[in-house]
Amino acid sequence: MERALGMRYEVFQGNYLEYERCSCCYRCSLPQELCGQVGTSCSRVDVILVAFERWEELELVDVLEVVMEGREFENILKYIQWIGKGERWLGHRGTNAFKVFESIINVVEIAAARVR
Repeated sequence: MERALGMRYEVFQGNYLEYERCSCCYRCSLPQELCGQVGTSCSRVDVILVAFERWEELELVDVLEVVMEGREFENILKYIQWIGKGERWLGHRGTNAFKVFESIINVVEIAAARVR
């Protein structure tokens, strides 16, 4: 991740990742009502950037193309601007980051069910 960002994630997050006010937990990207530990007490890892960096390797191309509604991002900074925007998803006030996260989780759950 550091290689793709050109800096440590914490530095990147503090300088570039801006979520719309009251849209989510600024640490894990989940909607506030789902995080339950918003702020400094949240210990979850933000996985949204990993999706951008490794989406082909993780076989998420089709899923993310649907979620991103055909958008293409020339670099990770453009992607970060988009994921920080507010978006209503699954009945929750959240961000595009949550939309990406939930879609990734669906893929993982479907893959896990196939293995069982």
